[in-house]
Amino acid sequence: MISPLAAAALLASCSAETQEAHYDDLEEARAEGAVDQGWIPEWVPEEARNIQEMHDLDTNAQLLAFTVGSRTMPEPCEELAVDPEGPSLSADWFPRRPGSLTKQCGEFHAVLNDGRIHAWTNGGAG
Repeated sequence: MISPLAAAALLASCSAETQEAHYDDLEEARAEGAVDQGWIPEWVPEEARNIQEMHDLDTNAQLLAFTVGSRTMPEPCEELAVDPEGPSLSADWFPRRPGSLTKQCGEFHAVLNDGRIHAWTNGGAG
C-alpha cells in the first residue's frame, strides 16, 4: 500500500510532463501529426530540416530548433523592441541564452544563428 505522502510525491512528479521529438524535415513532422497537433507552428518554412521539438503539456511551454538554408527569418516573424525572457524549458540541444536580435514569430520568440533557428514560448508562464 502506498502512503498518502508517497502518492502525493508521485503525482507531483507527473505534473510537469514534457515530450520531445525529432523530425528529419517538415514532411515527416506533418506525417507524424506534429503540425496538426500544433507542436510545429505554421510559420516553420518548408525548407526546415533536422527539426527538434519539446513541449510541456501542463504549461504549453515549447522549445523548437531547425536548420534552414536561408539567412533570413521566415516571413511572419517581426522585430521586437526588447529581448524577451529566456526559455523556461531546457534541453541539451537548445542554448540556455539563445542570443539577441530576437524576433516574434506567432507565439514564439526566435533567433537565427548560423543557419539554425532556435524558438521558444513559455506558454502561460511568461
